[in-house]
Amino acid sequence: MDDFSRYIIAWQLCRTMKAEDVKNTLDMAIAETGVEQVQGVQRPRLLSDNGAGFISHELKKYLETHEIRHVRTKVYHPLTRGKIECCHRSMKNLILGILKKREKVRNETMNMRRELNRMAMLEALPNGVS
Repeated sequence: MDDFSRYIIAWQLCRTMKAEDVKNTLDMAIAETGVEQVQGVQRPRLLSDNGAGFISHELKKYLETHEIRHVRTKVYHPLTRGKIECCHRSMKNLILGILKKREKVRNETMNMRRELNRMAMLEALPNGVS
């Protein structure tokens, strides 16, 4: 996320937060911005928490190669990363809303199937039996 504009430059949903996942996301952001071709005084910075993927030596080497300065937040201080935390909360709520709708549709479908099966069983009964 760009700190000034709050534009989400790159993101991906990962099962883990290993250094490889972080590097892949950063590769997407570098490709999107074209920052590799820009020669300037101020290089991009990565502001992150102290998660395992962000404190690895593998990521440190990657950031040095791409001339990206890494700034880590204080431990147990999510306010420093408030903008991205707000974005994460919004995405989480969106995903949870989609999952709840899917669950509701699934339950309605199951109820319809049960009702159709019940009706089919009633039709299969001999006349006069119910």
